[in-house]
Amino acid sequence: MLGKGGRKTAGFGVTKQQEHMLVCPRCNGAGKIEPDSLSIGDRLRACRTKLEKRQDEIAPLLHISRAQLANLETDRSRPGIETLVAAAKVFGVSVDYLLGIAQ
Repeated sequence: MLGKGGRKTAGFGVTKQQEHMLVCPRCNGAGKIEPDSLSIGDRLRACRTKLEKRQDEIAPLLHISRAQLANLETDRSRPGIETLVAAAKVFGVSVDYLLGIAQ
């Protein structure tokens, strides 16, 4: 018998080409997501968690508050150019990567 949620799926973002899939930063690995479908917030969170740092450790390096970083990571707000440049330097990635233009 099916529950209220209906059939269970393999998770969002699952496709036939699994080799280039990334672990979803929102669900901490319960699902997979296509690299080009990550938002700026998803990319910021993925970079931060890769460094194994908390929001309150990274926020001062970006010259923003922890709450502002939380809002950026959850896509409630968009980063300014200064924040993007600072994040690219701190995380060792390009601004193009954070914007989703480059892999």
